[in-house]
Amino acid sequence: MTPSNMTRDASTSSTSSTSSSFQADDPAAVIGERQRPDLAALADDQQRFMAVLRAGPREDLRAVAPQGLSALPGVRGGLARALTAYRLNACALAERSLAAVYLRLQACLADEQPGGFAALAWSCWRRAGPVEADLAEWGEGLIDALAESEVTQGSPAWWTDLARVEWAWHVCEQQVTGSAFDMTSLSLLSCEEPDRLRLQLADGVQWVTVREATVSSVLHALALNEPAGPQGRARATGQDIELASQARDGDAVDISHANANADAGADADADADASTDIRAVLIWRDGWRALAWPLSGAEMRWMASLQRGDRLGDALTQADADFDFSAWLTAALQHGWLAAVVRADARDES
Repeated sequence: MTPSNMTRDASTSSTSSTSSSFQADDPAAVIGERQRPDLAALADDQQRFMAVLRAGPREDLRAVAPQGLSALPGVRGGLARALTAYRLNACALAERSLAAVYLRLQACLADEQPGGFAALAWSCWRRAGPVEADLAEWGEGLIDALAESEVTQGSPAWWTDLARVEWAWHVCEQQVTGSAFDMTSLSLLSCEEPDRLRLQLADGVQWVTVREATVSSVLHALALNEPAGPQGRARATGQDIELASQARDGDAVDISHANANADAGADADADADASTDIRAVLIWRDGWRALAWPLSGAEMRWMASLQRGDRLGDALTQADADFDFSAWLTAALQHGWLAAVVRADARDES
């Protein structure tokens, strides 16, 4: 090949490459520019479509539908039928999502108000539906709906308190499991003065206060009125689980796996004497599951002191006269409520 041929070939190759690149890119850029959607209009259409799904039962769905929206060919009933199908699907999805969180409440409502939980879930979805892709993040609004229902419809107050406990339990199970208790730190209790120490609660440990009038019903529901767990998970029968008010004698209650074989409210009076001093339900993470433990007023005030970061000496001084620190510490170590014993001056390190 001659030098001139080499130059001509190289020039042709370069020109051809440039030309093909231009022809491949330029039309796509032009088409992309022409077909770029109007994001503002699209967002408006989406909002109007959601408004259709949340419309009241007496509203004309076609009247509030986005302009130009139509049903696919062959759909009997046209647009109204298609929109109704979407609403029914949203209703079923709302019920399934909340039932995964409020297992015991759903069982209670099934006994006392058949269909009530589905109606409650749909009401929550219409008022404040999910805003995150993960539906596990949605559902706390049900508590406010029940609290409002107490005033407007006379719903039992213990339903609201039970829902608050179940939401806290759900949140606890969604959290990442913290590290195990630092056993080496336990030696500090024998070699340091209480005023120089603090007890650190484990990550995820929390408690939900329960109104005195609802305590018996809530504890009864946590212990007995529990639907069977998902397949593949361990289950326990009602006979295997003691009432939560009796769990303080040594056994925590697994509030995730028991059978629904009793009504929470019907027999609650029989356990009233055992739970008169209970003021809260403690919830913490044990592996992949959550456990519950009823707290007396003295225990709740004690743990609140630890949560504030009070020194051990101050917490002991402020504790109720009938608070048994040794018994509480034994239970805390057994169930994993503590993360570590630390020196007071190490609190703000890092």
